Amino acid sequence: MAKDVKSHYNAITDGWRIIFGENFHLGYFKTREENLDQATTNLIDILAEKGEISSSSKILDIGCGIGEPAFYLHEKYQCDITGITISERGAELAQEANQSKGNPDKIRFEVADILGDFLPQERFDIIWIMEVSHLIKDKEKLFERSFEFLKDQGKLLLCDMIAVKEFTAFDVLKRGKEIATMERVFGKAKTERLESYQQNLENAGFSDIKTLDVSKNIYPTMQYWRENINRHRTEISASMSDEQIQDFLKACDILENFYNEKFLGYGMVTALKS
Repeated sequence: MAKDVKSHYNAITDGWRIIFGENFHLGYFKTREENLDQATTNLIDILAEKGEISSSSKILDIGCGIGEPAFYLHEKYQCDITGITISERGAELAQEANQSKGNPDKIRFEVADILGDFLPQERFDIIWIMEVSHLIKDKEKLFERSFEFLKDQGKLLLCDMIAVKEFTAFDVLKRGKEIATMERVFGKAKTERLESYQQNLENAGFSDIKTLDVSKNIYPTMQYWRENINRHRTEISASMSDEQIQDFLKACDILENFYNEKFLGYGMVTALKS
């Protein structure tokens, strides 16, 4: 993965804990009455239900953030989890939390790049990819490596922002400042349509590929991010500059607009190594 993505996430991790909560991903809102913490937990639950996870499952969490989905999955299923991230700060926080929770034998975190230096000593029942694939340009290699690291009959479970329609050259010219703001806040992304995910997974050898667009359930997340910034701005300022905070607020507006205009959406993908 690109070095600029690594440095980006090292820099924003502490501020994002306040904006996002402990789960560094969007929420799945079953109703508008749910809060952000419940919605981000919903997203983990819905994706996990597609994987038939049990206490004997061995999971590789690619792009594990600060470890909260891994902790939640272990607590719910008593499964074994290896989390990898290219962010040293994210891995440090995840390891500290793991020690305090007393899970070092069943959960482990390491700084590693799925496209580069990561060479596990075992194969996994589940590959878990939560909101990191949009930052990986070479999705073909991502899925080839995922296929390699899965056991036979293992499953890939993925959720992420997706492209609903492609930006034309005119769109890029017209929306260039907005796209630049999004990249400063969230990192340089390569969003793709669900059809592209399916084709890349097929090319990697996967079968029984299923995709689902859940954009409408994700949409309310941005409003909660704004509210968290307004409520905790002083605390956030300890790790993010005023310019970074303003950029984040602008990015929330832009992300909502891109959703409304059907440029961006949110999808879930499952695939089987048969």
